[in-house]
Amino acid sequence: SAVPPLQMIAASDNTLYISTDRGQSFGKAAVLKDEQIRHAVIARSSPGTVYIAGTRHAYRLRQHSARIFSADAGEQINFILEHGGYLYTATSAGLYYADEKLLSWQSVPGLQGRPVFSLTAFGDSIYTVGDSGVHLFKHRESLRRIYTARGDDQDGGFKLRHITVDALTPGRLWLATSKGVFLSSDGGDRWRKFYITGADHVSVNCLVLSPLDHNRLYLCTDSGFFRVDISNGRAEPLTAGLPTTFIHWMDIAAPDRIYLATARGLFKNESPAAAPKADLNEILKGEPSIKQVQAAALLYNSVDPDKTENWRKRLKYRALFPKVS
Repeated sequence: SAVPPLQMIAASDNTLYISTDRGQSFGKAAVLKDEQIRHAVIARSSPGTVYIAGTRHAYRLRQHSARIFSADAGEQINFILEHGGYLYTATSAGLYYADEKLLSWQSVPGLQGRPVFSLTAFGDSIYTVGDSGVHLFKHRESLRRIYTARGDDQDGGFKLRHITVDALTPGRLWLATSKGVFLSSDGGDRWRKFYITGADHVSVNCLVLSPLDHNRLYLCTDSGFFRVDISNGRAEPLTAGLPTTFIHWMDIAAPDRIYLATARGLFKNESPAAAPKADLNEILKGEPSIKQVQAAALLYNSVDPDKTENWRKRLKYRALFPKVS
């Protein structure tokens, strides 16, 4: 969470865990009965509140959990999002939204009967990712498809996973798929494959732009965790200490702190701030002194004091005994 009380949440199977000490320890906060946790999010507008998307029901967790949404028979919840005073639930049969206080749910007509996998909020827009493509939804205004998934794509194993909006250049959209990354620089009107050397056709589950370097992004994939230089499209694998290559999700809790949700648990990177400070005396041990370096430099450049004195003597004798041709 970005505001007090500071919280971190992690879900595994049917159990939600919460940490209030920056990830040093976690405690059980909720256990769902007869369903799995598909997604969970900390509310921005209500500190201390967590929204949970179970397989069949959605819950609001404060001191206790309360059911706030139920999917129809045969329908599965995939994602939950809180944004701008509204809640959004993405299911295998469409997208639903409700006022966060009233909880009177409505479906988005253009997405009824269409599976929606994930949601991304930016400004007054909600981006939906589903098997029919990517849609841009403006609350109570419009629904527009900005990426179309063709039927042959789905049959060939091509799956859309998640979309990320570039906060500094909102017209630039990054789409994570089961066959690499796609990029739009004009708000979704045109798309192209973003080729990545070393991670071009990997199955991408999550894509996050670096908060420190606007020219870098991170990829969570079935084949590992990568840092990508956007300027040249080169990927650098960041796998040290990870016991698995399946990286499901990531979050950046601070500029130098990354958390990864993997098939083998939750991992965090080593903070650069925690690295031991270098001992200057130890580094310079065995190296020549400054005076020795200066003497060597003078000698190398032929301005050593002894050489200079020899030049003076030669010039004096040459003046006394000039050569005559």
